[in-house]
Amino acid sequence: ALENWLLQFPEHAGEPGNSLFMEGPCRSGKSHLAVGCLYELLAMELGHVRFCDCHMLLADLRQLWGDDLVFQWTDYGVVLFDDLGIGEPGTIQVERLQNILYQRIENLKPTIITTNLVFQTSHQSNAAAMESHERLCELLGDRIMSRIRHNFAYISLTGIGPWESQADEY
Repeated sequence: ALENWLLQFPEHAGEPGNSLFMEGPCRSGKSHLAVGCLYELLAMELGHVRFCDCHMLLADLRQLWGDDLVFQWTDYGVVLFDDLGIGEPGTIQVERLQNILYQRIENLKPTIITTNLVFQTSHQSNAAAMESHERLCELLGDRIMSRIRHNFAYISLTGIGPWESQADEY
């Protein structure tokens, strides 16, 4: 699915669907795959790309704000928001994050989001998945969740990456 998204990206760069949402458990490889996508998109010369650890972004949003910060995050050609949902953001941080995401989505700026939180649930989802989904809904709000559903490609990773067994040896 990820390879298809990258292959189709050049023809859909300025359209809905040009963004990517990846969910999965810790150590499933989301960040590695997303950074790989950034490198591929950088080679397509789409403008400046930016990797953003959401923990650091929340710290910035706590201290800084203004048109310059919004412009900074909405001006990049492509942004990867890695580990969305990490930490405990305050109300103001959540509003600022939603504003940045909203501006990127409305301006059809390619955006990649990775998270450990569950985006899609079904009637068969367990209590932990439902709680995780509710946390993501609280963080992003109904408006952003709706726009992600309609404007992002969605990939759900399951399991743990092959490097996990090597990490246990050290």
